[in-house]
Order: sequence, then structure tokens, then C-alpha cells
Amino acid sequence: MNDPPTGRGATPSESAANSASGSAICVACRESIQPGATVCRHCGSPQRLARWTPVGAVLKWVGGIVTVISLVLGVRTLLEHYDRWQEERAAIDELVSASEWLSQAGNQRQAWTLLERANELSPSSLRVRSAQATLAMTWLRDFRAHREEAAGILDSLTEVLYRQLSDADADKTATVLGHAGRAEVLRLDFGIAAQIDPDELIDQALEANPKNGYANTFKAHWLLVRRPIEPQSVEAARPYFDVALESDVDRTWVRSMQMQRLGFLSERGSDETQIAATRAFLLAARDMMEADEPLPHRRARADVLESYGFMGRGDQVEALLDVLPPDEYLRVLDWLRDGLELSASQERQQEYLDARLAEVAGRKDEALEIIRGLMAAEGTSDRLQPRLDQDVLRMTGALPPRALARKYKSDPVDESDPFGFHLETLQHFDPKWLPENRQQALEFFSDAAEQRHERLPELLAALPAILDRVMEIRRAGDERAKFKAFTTGYSAWHYQTVRDTLAELIYLRAAALRASDDIDAAIAVAGDLEAFVADLDDHFDPFRAGASWQLAIAHAQRAARDDSAADREAAIVRLEEAISRRLIDFEIASWQDIKSDLFAGVANEPAYLELVRGR
Repeated sequence: MNDPPTGRGATPSESAANSASGSAICVACRESIQPGATVCRHCGSPQRLARWTPVGAVLKWVGGIVTVISLVLGVRTLLEHYDRWQEERAAIDELVSASEWLSQAGNQRQAWTLLERANELSPSSLRVRSAQATLAMTWLRDFRAHREEAAGILDSLTEVLYRQLSDADADKTATVLGHAGRAEVLRLDFGIAAQIDPDELIDQALEANPKNGYANTFKAHWLLVRRPIEPQSVEAARPYFDVALESDVDRTWVRSMQMQRLGFLSERGSDETQIAATRAFLLAARDMMEADEPLPHRRARADVLESYGFMGRGDQVEALLDVLPPDEYLRVLDWLRDGLELSASQERQQEYLDARLAEVAGRKDEALEIIRGLMAAEGTSDRLQPRLDQDVLRMTGALPPRALARKYKSDPVDESDPFGFHLETLQHFDPKWLPENRQQALEFFSDAAEQRHERLPELLAALPAILDRVMEIRRAGDERAKFKAFTTGYSAWHYQTVRDTLAELIYLRAAALRASDDIDAAIAVAGDLEAFVADLDDHFDPFRAGASWQLAIAHAQRAARDDSAADREAAIVRLEEAISRRLIDFEIASWQDIKSDLFAGVANEPAYLELVRGR
């Protein structure tokens, strides 16, 4: 019995059998059909393949191949994009890490440059934006830049900061706005107009979070910067610093902002502001010492130690004695002095402060020992010495012997013998300084010469030795100037003062000789003055005019005495020279003096008459 059709293609044996029996098999349903039939009578399927069937099969294969190729190419493209993304991400990681390292090393400028490159690689990177904001705030907390580039840098920093406000919480808002306010304060420091009022930004920061450490620090610092700076400013800043010190912000940084600004103000502004700033600094220093915090910056400490009196004068010592209990005060001072190199005058001033604190603490013997040492010490300020005398008087009931002796500085004039008093001043005062007694003596003897004082011979007899003493000190200054070896004991200012004094004494001698009718000597000495100041700077213009004036008068007087045409001519030449050298402007003489009897010897000379015409 034959098996039913299975629907599969005829095998070779079946095809042979069907051919032999005279029948055919349908290519589709496998039923027997007539040989040569083109359509199956059972299923209606054509018995020959369509001419496009092979083409379709080929296209199906091609489509599959194309699909596979497209898939391969797509995967490859995705892999390339992934690799590129990975490379950019690695580059950004490297740039951000490098910028963080540079920022920690204090090179904010280069760190910012690296973050700008990272931003170019990925403008939408949240990590880069966050790193830029962090760096901007770090840089603003310790900002350094050249004046000409400060505006551009601050613009870039604030732009980054304001972008952080879109999704910021209250504390972050306070931090960002506080730093933005700091940027505006920096603009003002650099002489750049603020874009927004610092008060507005910092107050908004405090409204967002009143406890934010950065906002409180910047508020306190701004109060110590904003003009006018008064004692009330110092007190107003204190509670803001206190809040900042209790926050989670770096305490060392808060202290640096506080102490550097207070140190700066301790030497600037009104006396009251200086005292208030020094008080605040000392109280904060006490707290820092007790908390074992690092010492304030050296510059701030040096400023405060100098604030007790410029050049060691001790002016503010009394006003600051009650800041702390004496022994605690001394411990704080010792802590602040650690590692500082003080000048001789500053050291003497600090010793004086120690003495006064010892006295306040009841240790008078210790205080007296320090004070007596200061009286004899080199480097003790002349302005401090009278205070030392009064301290001895207060503690012993009597002034020290040296306080009763002449100092040739500001001693009261002996009205019973002013001539002798002023002559003694000229013989002993220090020509490197301009004490009150020196000026009194020069003015007294100038009037004495003009009025032909009866004791002028005493002055003329003493002047050569006085001039020799001053000239010796001047020659020492010449050597220092030659080798640029000035010191605090003999500075460039001292050198100029010595030369001023020498010129005034020579002028005084010429006037005194002329008043004593020693005309030939007066002309010679006035010539010496002219030669001395000839090559000096413009500061000595009044002495050049004064030399010409003395020579004009002396020649006019000798012309009257000797009827000398040469002296008459010389007198007029010198007078014209004195006038051209601004004699009148310097108030050495007036037109009334020029028209006086001083010039009687040339009164009829046409050149003289033309000179005084209309005056």
C-alpha cells in the first residue's frame, strides 16, 4: 500500500517512478497531475517558477547582507562615540583634578585657565560648572591680581557665581551671594565702580541664612572697609565675626580676615579708631592664644605693636592699659611678639608698655627698673623721654636729675637772659633735628642782627665754633650720601636737616657781620653761603636768594662808605639777582626793605630807580 503524500518535494526515485507511469507530481501539493500540465488541477499552483523568483531570492539575500553591514557600521559608530566620550571625560577629569591641585597650591589663575579648557570640551558639564564655582569662591577669598586685569577677572568669577543661584538651597545661596558681595568690595579696592551695592548682596546673603559663615565674615570685613571707618565700625563688626567663628567655615581663614583688617586699622585713621581696632585685636588675640590657634600674620602683629605710638613714642599706651588684666595682658603681648624682629624704637616702646603694666599690677620696683633702663638706652624716642620722667615722678615723688637739665629741644626760655639762653641752644642742640629751641634761637638772633643788638659780638665770637660743629656733622652726612649708607640714626632726612641748619647759620653770620659793620667779612661769608648751596637741589632756592640779598646789601653799604662805583654796580646786579631768585615770594624781604636806607649807597643810580619805579 502506498504512503499518502507528505507535501515535500519529490525524491529522485519518485520522479523516476512517476515518469515511468506516465504521470507528474505538483510542485506545491504533491498530487499527481498530467505530464506537461502548467497548473495543478488540485491546488491551482503554477508548475514553472516565475522569471523574477530567482531575482527576488537574490534581493532577499542582498537586503540581509545590507542590514548586517548597517548594523555593524552602527555598532562601530556607537563605539567611536563612546570612545570619544570616554576620552573627553578622562580629559575633563584630568583638567578638573589638575585645577584643584593648582588651587590648593595657591595658583588660582592657572587653575582657572584649566577649567576654561574643560568647559570648552563640555559646556554642559555639571562637574566643570561646580568646579568653576568652587574655584571662583576660593579665589575671591584670597584675591590677587594686577590692577589692569582685575575688572576682567572679577567679571568672569561673578558670572560663574550667579549661574549657581538657579538651583541653590538657602545656605548655598547665602554662600554664593556673600562671595558676590566680596567681589564688589574688591572692585572698590581696585578703584573700579561696583556693579551692585555690596551691602545689598551681603545683606541678601544674610537673609538667606543668618548663620552662614562666609556671609557673616564678609559683612564684618565690609564694615571695617566701608568709609567712614569709625570706632563704631569696629564694634559693629564684632558680632558678625563671632557668628562666623562658630560656623563650619575654616576658622583660620575667618581669623585672618579679622586680624589682618584690625591690624591695618590699628595704625590708620583717627586716634579713636586706632585705639578701638587695637582693643578688638588684643581681645581676639587673647581668645586665639587660649584656644591654641595659630598666631596672626606677622604684618598684623607688627602693626598692632607699633600702634602704641609711631616711632616708639608711646602716645597710645595710657589709652590701652585697661584692655585686659595686667598679667593676662603681658602674656598676650609675649605671645604676639613671638618671632617678630622689632626696631630699636619699637622694642623700647614695648618695654615701656611692660613697665606701665607692671606698675598697674602693683610691681613698682620692677616698673622703675625698666623705666630707668629706658632712660639710658639707645633707641628710646625723644617723645617718650618726658613720659619716663613723669612716671618716675609719679612713683617716687621726684623728677630724675636729667629732667631738670637743659635738653635744648623744647625747654622754656629763660626770660631773665634770653640772649644767653638762645646762644647756649646753638652751642648744644642736635643739628640733625628741628627742635623748638633751635627755631627760637635762629629767629631771636635774626632779629638781634637786624636791630644791631649790643651783644652781637658775643654771637660772632661763638659762631665759628658752632659752625665747625655743624660742618663736622654735615661731612659725616656727605660720606653716608656718597656710599648710600644712611641709617635710622642718620637718615637722608637728617642729612638734609643738617645742611638746612648749616645754611641758616652761615646766613645768620653774614647778617650779623654786616650789622656789626664788618662789611668785607660779611661779603666773604655771604659768598661762602652762595658757593655752599650752588649745586644743591631746589629745596635750597631760598638760601640762594638769601645769599644774593646779603651780598646786595653789603655792597650797597660799602658803596656808601667808600663811594665805590664797583660796589654800586655789584649791589644792583646782586639785587636784581635776588629778585629773580624769588626773594619776595620766599618772604626774605619786601619791596619796602628794597626801598629802605639799606640801599642808600645806590639810591641815585638809574638802574636802581628803574628797579623800584612804581613799587
